[in-house]
Amino acid sequence: MGLIEMVEKSGRYQTPVAEPEEIAAITLYLVSRAGSYPTGQTFVVTASVSGLAADYTLGAYNAAKAGVINLTRPAAIEYARKNIRINAV
Repeated sequence: MGLIEMVEKSGRYQTPVAEPEEIAAITLYLVSRAGSYPTGQTFVVTASVSGLAADYTLGAYNAAKAGVINLTRPAAIEYARKNIRINAV
């Protein structure tokens, strides 16, 4: 069972210790599904300055964090009307 399946099955959106790329993938997945959750939900996702610029030997991590940042912005705007807050820290 993959991490995404574990997260969905548990009903809790907390993950066990995992690789940063796996956590970023789960974050992207959950933010992309935010519209299917009840109104009034709040999501806080972990971003990184590494998503804004390249780091030597961290290409996958940079790309994953850039995805988190660039999916969080439009999702926050889109789901605000459903009273779903999405923030990146």
